[in-house]
Amino acid sequence: MKPNHFQSKSDGFCETKEVTNSSRISLLEFFPKTQVLRVTFKKGGIYEYEKVLPEVFRKLVEAESIGSAFQSLIMGKYPYKKISDHGRQ
Repeated sequence: MKPNHFQSKSDGFCETKEVTNSSRISLLEFFPKTQVLRVTFKKGGIYEYEKVLPEVFRKLVEAESIGSAFQSLIMGKYPYKKISDHGRQ
C-alpha cells in the first residue's frame, strides 16, 4: 500500500503511512526535504531517524513485514533521537 501525502507547514512535504499490521509500529512519517523518518511506536515513543534516503523509506513501506523491514533497513544504521514518550495505541 502506498503512503498518503500531505503538506506540513513546519517540515514541508511529508509522506505518511498508517501501519495496521505491525505489533510495534503504528505510524511512519517521512520528510524527503530533510530526509527525516519519524516512527511512532504503539507502546510509546516517537523517534526521528536522520539521513534516511527516499528509496529506503519506499522499501520500508512496501515491505511485507514493516517490523522486520524496520529492523533490517533502519535500526542501528541511522542516527536518531527520541522526540516524545507518547505513542499511539
